[in-house]
Amino acid sequence: TSIAPANRDAFCAFAAGARNCVGKNLAVEESVILLACLVHKLSFELVSETYEATPLLHAVVQQPDDNLPMIVRPRQ
Repeated sequence: TSIAPANRDAFCAFAAGARNCVGKNLAVEESVILLACLVHKLSFELVSETYEATPLLHAVVQQPDDNLPMIVRPRQ
């Protein structure tokens, strides 16, 4: 199954429109760099091969409807 890419404007912590946060771009870049560092140093695997993500449609932040069971290990 393929999951559609996340919408960067779906997270409303920085607001939107003419008066949005001046640090929004820096915060988004920092979060992308942090995620890249985690992916580089850690190994992620799903607990179940048949798990299918069902995102919450009414949430502010994109997240699965239930927990995302994973095994996280340091890379060798």
